[in-house]
Amino acid sequence: QCINSYLKIKKFLLQKLYIYNEKKYSLVRLGDAVISMSSGGTPLTSNSDYFDGDIVWVSIDDISRCEKYISDSARKLTAEGIDKSSAKIFPAGTILYAMYASIGKCAIAGVECSTSQAILGIAPDPTILDTQYLYYYLCSIQGNIILQGQKGTQSNLNKNMVSKFQIPIPINENGVDLEKQKHIASILINADDVISIHKSKLSELKKQRKALQQYLLNGIVRV
Repeated sequence: QCINSYLKIKKFLLQKLYIYNEKKYSLVRLGDAVISMSSGGTPLTSNSDYFDGDIVWVSIDDISRCEKYISDSARKLTAEGIDKSSAKIFPAGTILYAMYASIGKCAIAGVECSTSQAILGIAPDPTILDTQYLYYYLCSIQGNIILQGQKGTQSNLNKNMVSKFQIPIPINENGVDLEKQKHIASILINADDVISIHKSKLSELKKQRKALQQYLLNGIVRV
């Protein structure tokens, strides 16, 4: 119940912190605020030389199950798998954005990684857009992105569509206000930290309850 309450608070913050105000924000096309934006690729799955290496290869299944950061994957590629396919290496800190299936789901690469073609790797221009700020903004619009996919004939996204996203960027008399972006992101980071603490506590309590049940069933502990 406590975790659900904090999740609702975070949802409220996501909605309120990104409300566009033409006097305080400027709408910037995402494609104009990045250093790079490209999708990954999938090596020929029938060639065993391309898989079971040590290069993290994020798929839709991986990103669907992850939290904010992703640092591992169910399958990994070899260097040959990268060289012989359209897969590429994204540096740690890249925003990974799902264009198929878990449409609009995003995560931040915790390590250097590659991805399938269903995932877009986005590297914001640090002079325009803070990575954490963009991550939380993309989280805030996921519901709308899903609804758009359900209403139209196009249920997936592509690079061109994502490039056209209008991002509300805080501005001041000197132009882009990066400090305001970082301040907004810090509020949401703190909310995530609180949620994470309570999830850890709940997980530990479940382990203790399970252990106590075993003790009771085996007669080690008697009531």
